[in-house]
Amino acid sequence: MQVIKINTFNVLEYALLMDENVKLDLGHQLNSTLFKATFNQIDVMDKFTHFFDPYQGNCYTFNHFDATNVSEQSRPGHNYGQLNL
Repeated sequence: MQVIKINTFNVLEYALLMDENVKLDLGHQLNSTLFKATFNQIDVMDKFTHFFDPYQGNCYTFNHFDATNVSEQSRPGHNYGQLNL
């Protein structure tokens, strides 16, 4: 086990140095804060991208700019492209 001298780091710096999996495990999980998400009447829970913010903790974004399969709205209305949470 690695010993880290906390007095040489502030808490934010320490959080940024953590392994990504540890950061994810420490914070809220998407499925514990968001129970259902649909776009164009299709389940899109697997289309959220995780990122860690040192002030907010775990954050999730939909239609992330790096996504290979971006969801686009084709018609107006909640059944045709609006993200429903």
